[in-house]
Amino acid sequence: MFIVIGVIVVIFVVFGTVMLAQNATPVILTLLGRTIDTNLSLVIIESVVIGVVFAFIIMVVSEIRLRRALRNKERDIKNLKEELAAIRNLPLEEENVEKEE
Repeated sequence: MFIVIGVIVVIFVVFGTVMLAQNATPVILTLLGRTIDTNLSLVIIESVVIGVVFAFIIMVVSEIRLRRALRNKERDIKNLKEELAAIRNLPLEEENVEKEE
């Protein structure tokens, strides 16, 4: 599994390096009335990093919700098992059978 992930990472790094080398064109970035002269490759890198950070935050929030739901379900299962054990251990009631004499 680690080999597959390693190969995928290497492919992305090579692809990213080639793409950034070909996009070294200077660009003028205007944001909120400010003008910044920068390279296109730098804008691409910053956009990717910001996207990764947002995706990570969303993933962490989702993971926390899933773990909380799992913990609640495990608690419910434990309670149901205890209830089932209590029901199984109940004494059997004997029926009062009156003999006709």
